[in-house]
Amino acid sequence: MNYRILTIISILFSSALFSQNNNDEEKMFIQARQLLAMRQIEEAIPSLETLYNLNPENANYNFLLGAAYRELGKNRASAIFHLQKAILNITEKYDASTYKEEKAPILTYYYLATAQVDDDRCKDAEKSLESLKMYGEQVDAYFIREIERNLSKCDYDAIPEVIKEENLPIAELVVAPKAEIKKEIRKEEIVEKKDPMAGLVTKTISYTTKAPLWGVQIGAFKEVIPTSRFDNIKNVDAFVDKEGLIRYVVGHFSYKQQAESLLEVIQESGIPDAFIVDVNDNTKFHESIVSVNNINIKRGIIGKVTFKIQIGAFKNEVPEEVANKYLMVDNIQEVNYEGLTLLLVGNHESYDEALKHKEKLILEGLDEAFVVAFNNGKKIPLKEAKEHSQK
Repeated sequence: MNYRILTIISILFSSALFSQNNNDEEKMFIQARQLLAMRQIEEAIPSLETLYNLNPENANYNFLLGAAYRELGKNRASAIFHLQKAILNITEKYDASTYKEEKAPILTYYYLATAQVDDDRCKDAEKSLESLKMYGEQVDAYFIREIERNLSKCDYDAIPEVIKEENLPIAELVVAPKAEIKKEIRKEEIVEKKDPMAGLVTKTISYTTKAPLWGVQIGAFKEVIPTSRFDNIKNVDAFVDKEGLIRYVVGHFSYKQQAESLLEVIQESGIPDAFIVDVNDNTKFHESIVSVNNINIKRGIIGKVTFKIQIGAFKNEVPEEVANKYLMVDNIQEVNYEGLTLLLVGNHESYDEALKHKEKLILEGLDEAFVVAFNNGKKIPLKEAKEHSQK
C-alpha cells in the first residue's frame, strides 16, 4: 500500500471536519471524509457507495470510490469504472472539504493510470499518464514517476487470460538439465543492427534455447542512460523493447531460484523496486543496446574529467565567423569529433570554473559559447561529467 498516497488522502480530508450537518448526504460525506482522514479506507467504502448511489453522476463521489478501491487493491474493474466516470468532469480548483464539490481533482488520472496497470491495460494507462502530464507544474513529479515505474512492469503483449507457470500442473513443468541449458546459452547468435533515427546501435540476440532465462530488472526509462549510472550495480545490460522502453537487467540464469537470490541482494543494495524477468522474452529483451550516438552504453568515466568551452565547430572549410574567433581568443584547441572540428578553450577541473570562463567569453562577444566535458580525450555527456566530478 502506498503510504505517501494515503497521507495525501488524509490531508485532503482532515480539515473542516466539524461543519454544520444540513442533510443526510452531508452527514454521509463527513463520515466518509473522517474515515479517509484517519486512513480507514475499507471502513469508508460503505459510506462512499451510499453517496454514489445518491448521485451516480457526481464526479467527486466517483473519484473517491474509485480511488478507495484502487488503494485497497480490490475490485479493479469497479475502480476503473468509477475513475473513468470521474475524469469526465475534472477541475483544477478541487475543494475536498465540501459535499457540494461535484468535480474530481487532477490526481484522478494518477489513480486511473495505476488501476489500469494493475488490470494489464497498459496502453490505456499510457493515455491516462499523458492526460495527467498536460497539467504541467500543477502535478507533483512524484506521481508521474510512480506511473512510469508501474508502466515499466507492463507486459504489453499480455492477453486477458494468462497461464502462469505456477498454475500449471506439475507434469507440464519441464525443466531441461542444468548442463544442457548452459550449453545452449553459450550459443548466442548476435547480429549488429543500427537504428539511425534514434542514434542507437543494438545487437539482436537469439538464444538457441527456448527455456526461460531469469534476470533481475533494475530500471526502465524512456531515455537511454549509461549503465555506469547504476553506481552500486555491475554487469548491467540494456535492452530496448518494441515499445521503445529501455530496460536495464542484471544476469540471465537457468533457474529462477538463482535470480531470486540475486534479487534479494539488489533490493538490499538500494533498489527495492527491482523484480525478476525472463530475458529470453523476445518482445522485451531481443535488442541489446551497444551504444548511443557513438558512445558505448557500458562506458564508465575513468580518472579525471576536464571541462572546456566550445566556441565554434566546422566540417570542411573554416567559415569566416569561425575564423574571426582566432583573432579574439588565445589558446584555441582544435579537436576532431564525429566528422567535425571543434574549437575549444580552457582546461578546467570543475564545472563551476568552466561556467565562469564561459560567462567571461560571452561578455567578450562569443554569445554561442557553452561548456563541454572530456574524459581520457573523449567527449562525454555533460550531465554525467558533472555527476562524476561531484563524487
